[in-house]
Amino acid sequence: SIRIILSATMPSNSAAWDAAKLGIAAALAAWLLRRLRRKRLLFIERLTPTQEEPPDADGFPDSPTAQNAVPRDFYSINPMSVVNEPVVIAMVGLPARGKSYISKTIVRYLNFMGCPAKLFNAGNKRRDQGLAGTSVSFFDADNVDAKKQREQIAMETLDELLAWLRSVRGGCACGIFDATNTTVERRRDVMTRCAQESPPPRLVFLESICNDEGILNNNYQMKLGNDDYKDADAAEALRDFVERVRAYEKIYEPITDGEAALE
Repeated sequence: SIRIILSATMPSNSAAWDAAKLGIAAALAAWLLRRLRRKRLLFIERLTPTQEEPPDADGFPDSPTAQNAVPRDFYSINPMSVVNEPVVIAMVGLPARGKSYISKTIVRYLNFMGCPAKLFNAGNKRRDQGLAGTSVSFFDADNVDAKKQREQIAMETLDELLAWLRSVRGGCACGIFDATNTTVERRRDVMTRCAQESPPPRLVFLESICNDEGILNNNYQMKLGNDDYKDADAAEALRDFVERVRAYEKIYEPITDGEAALE
């Protein structure tokens, strides 16, 4: 598979933060659509007549013949269904860095353009498996059993994504793997799993970085509304989430160009 790594540092005010996240999503979606358009041009060339019919007495060709007629349904073809282009976007970043926001924006845009897209969130899968409200110790890298469980949940989420991609018959399809994916080891596992598909999907790692304390504090407050902190005391929930972020920061390995050599 071919990997494209995108990294963005978010600006320091709320309006610019939202605009930047939308811009990243639009830029990535536009890249995917440009690839599809280039492939569609090749498809059009195969359907476009190469031998012109001699003009009649008025200087114009007669009615289309079998040689130069464009297929009846040519103009009703969805350009997104012309070529088979499975894509996996694997998000990268610490908690509360806008990964899910960017993911949902990409999904909405691609579906609007006619390219099937779906979001697969590892955190939601963990909560669905009865692990909502787990303490910060579950996210501690030194907790071997919990780490193994987290990795299993992540790979199950990725497997569901790949199964969905296989179910889309013909045309483009984009599955977004919304997880932290903060270590080289995890990203290597993602690459290995995607490479096992036939044909392997195009894999994109998209990293979201934010170091502005004001934005992060607002994001942390928003996180208190999910099922992990349902009916919990707000102050205690905030403390727990901040400790969770600190646990991820201890093992966080930002994407580097050198990772391309790991394939």
